[in-house]
Amino acid sequence: MQWGDPRLPPSFWKRCIPEPNTACWLMLGRQVPGGYTQYGQDERMSHRITWEAEHGPLPVFDPHRSRVDVELDHRCNTPSCCNPEHVRPVTSRENNLRSSGMSARNLSRVACPHGHPYDEANTIVVVDGRGRRRRKCRACFQTLLDSRKLARAERRSARLRA
Repeated sequence: MQWGDPRLPPSFWKRCIPEPNTACWLMLGRQVPGGYTQYGQDERMSHRITWEAEHGPLPVFDPHRSRVDVELDHRCNTPSCCNPEHVRPVTSRENNLRSSGMSARNLSRVACPHGHPYDEANTIVVVDGRGRRRRKCRACFQTLLDSRKLARAERRSARLRA
């Protein structure tokens, strides 16, 4: 799609400014948190409008799910950009991991706070009460279990002595 493509109305292109250095098409107007821009009365995301005009509706990666697990990822890292060449469909997980959010920062860690490596042999994946997956260091987790077992045994022996 070229800037000014007739598949989109002229009012769309009046709010869109091509940026010559990055080739981003910066959309002016209503912004939502995170810097993404909306267009039209239905307030659809501008990058989604241009992507769908170029490629059609977003694909569904898993047809067995009731919700669409696909998002558009800005490769240019400019949320107000609506150039369809700068976005690509990815899973929600992949989009989060490419970001600078907490989940991406945690996954980039290669060792636990005590220096044990997060490798296949030393990593346990647990699901917390909210259904979130978390990595735990197997060595530290075993140390925690051992200290709890020791404390329980000490409490039991103290009760028997009393």
